[in-house]
Amino acid sequence: MEFAVTLGALWLAGIFIFERLFSSTGKISADAAVCSLAAAIGASLVSLVGASGSIAQLFAAAAAATGGFLLWNWPKARYPFGLRALLSGGGALFALAVNLILLTDASRLAAAFLLLVFVAPNMARRIPVKEGSALAPVGIGIVAVAPVAIATTIAITIAGGSFEMPI
Repeated sequence: MEFAVTLGALWLAGIFIFERLFSSTGKISADAAVCSLAAAIGASLVSLVGASGSIAQLFAAAAAATGGFLLWNWPKARYPFGLRALLSGGGALFALAVNLILLTDASRLAAAFLLLVFVAPNMARRIPVKEGSALAPVGIGIVAVAPVAIATTIAITIAGGSFEMPI
């Protein structure tokens, strides 16, 4: 029964993630890419604390690829984060998150808290920055750092305050 509840929660999390990522399509914006970057960094840290070094490395590779894409498209957007990038990048992040939840001892609470990263564009709109300016993605990144830091703190606390590096 617990496994069915976990699968149902993962299914709902996937719907939420893809709905938030696809809400930014149609406009040349880095919202989805910044959210994907923050989620990948946070999941990498949570996975590392949860003693799953291989999944942490895969999340870090996804973060590096997304970060490179963001640097290439900043301060002027050359290539928008289109539907193919959303499906492939978001799908890879979600598949890794499913592996993290189902196959490791990482904190499920910390991983669930990372879902708040995808609300960062809505919260960042309250910052007085012009919508198309070069500082808009930076504002979203600043807002997205808070859930990542809290999720990492939760993971470290649940792990007992200290953790061993996986080899």
